[in-house]
Amino acid sequence: SSIIYKDKIYLGTNQGLFVSDWQGIGTYKSLNFKIVPNSQGQVWKLENISGSLICGHNNGTFIVEPSGLRRISTVTGAWGFLAVQNSNYWLQTNYTGVGLMHDGDPPTFIKQFSYKKDPIRHAMQISGNDFWLSNNQNVFSFKLSTDFREALDFKLETNGLPKDTKLHGIYNVANNIVFASDSGFYLHDNILRSFKPYEELNKQLASFSTANKIIPIKNNAYWFIKKSHLAKIQFLTDGKLKRD
Repeated sequence: SSIIYKDKIYLGTNQGLFVSDWQGIGTYKSLNFKIVPNSQGQVWKLENISGSLICGHNNGTFIVEPSGLRRISTVTGAWGFLAVQNSNYWLQTNYTGVGLMHDGDPPTFIKQFSYKKDPIRHAMQISGNDFWLSNNQNVFSFKLSTDFREALDFKLETNGLPKDTKLHGIYNVANNIVFASDSGFYLHDNILRSFKPYEELNKQLASFSTANKIIPIKNNAYWFIKKSHLAKIQFLTDGKLKRD
């Protein structure tokens, strides 16, 4: 993971968190990275939450301060963070499920939701208090109370997904929620409550239909990453793709 924050660039690695001064694009030759004190170990995710730099780490969740890391949660393996729309809350995905954070000054970790302790890597808000969750093997539907503080439903969703395929994540691509896998991209049919291959997209993406990461750029353009390969995909107004 990496982020530019307050004129510094941070790199999250499997050896810890590293930082260098940053003056802008083109200054890479003068970067001088040093490890942030007490950050040794696997850094999964860096996120700016309400002006605070949050570090998701193997050992928990931390706020990055000038003196080093300050722990705000001991729940291990903070993989990612999702801002909950129309609220002051964030969901955190981690080794044992999903946690709830508040984006105050500073942000705080409120609780770990209690249910079957599945590792959760990815989260996507569908609408209101309904979410998708996933790990490398399974997709779950997840429902919170209207105040977002209680988990009401956590359900394994398998209908239509191929067995024994590796899942790579949940992404919003051109206003469609898509599920990335080794078998291609899938959509969810809300009426049939079943997953189905996104045939039109998979066909146009060709070898990149099994991309394992998608990063939005702007204006319906995305980076699609597949192991050691990278493509810039633009969604055109006529429904076709431009692939670089």
